[in-house]
Amino acid sequence: MRHWRPFPGSLCLLASHAGTGDSSAYAEEQALAAIAHPLRRRQSLAVRELARIAMRELGAGPVGIGRRDDGSPEWPAGWVGSLAHDPQWSVALLASSSRYAALGVDVEPLLPLPEDAARLVIGRKERAHLEQLPDSYARWSRALFGAKECVHKALNPLTGVFLEFDEVEIVFDVGDGSHASAPSFRVIPVSAAASSAAQVCGRVWFTDAVVVTAAAVLARRL
Repeated sequence: MRHWRPFPGSLCLLASHAGTGDSSAYAEEQALAAIAHPLRRRQSLAVRELARIAMRELGAGPVGIGRRDDGSPEWPAGWVGSLAHDPQWSVALLASSSRYAALGVDVEPLLPLPEDAARLVIGRKERAHLEQLPDSYARWSRALFGAKECVHKALNPLTGVFLEFDEVEIVFDVGDGSHASAPSFRVIPVSAAASSAAQVCGRVWFTDAVVVTAAAVLARRL
């Protein structure tokens, strides 16, 4: 299990979810049994267990994390967070709702974004920006995709707006460019519907296997 604190007062945990069971002891999570695909069900349970570990490390007791009709997690009172998983990895980002209005997290493999997806996700200005960054385009193309995913996950519960990829632009700040530094990103709204995206701050975490992106909206800014 790996720990990351992308924003003050937050905690992000990344772990492999191999071997996770098929059921939960928490009443709030019994609805997850209705997820038909066994792998998807196990992944949903695994990432919630990871979120509970983060809660304990942040000083709270373990609780169940439900699932809304749209598939997003239903956080207990006092908490805000975001979950993501792929076939191998689970990632959970949590913080107090007194500090943040919303969080978003995404995990992506360190592989080039397929070109058909890149044409949909990466704008012309963004591509030029990525090509000027240190290290490989593959790293940054996946980071940009993840950044847009977690921006949507943070903003959609607040605004009810489904943002298209071309409605925001991502600009990375790589700091000194070293592998040890954690880059940040800012979000530039392109459409009127995306105006709230200017409130989002973001961070990027490159590991040896995946790239994790995190987005946050401060509570006091709403």
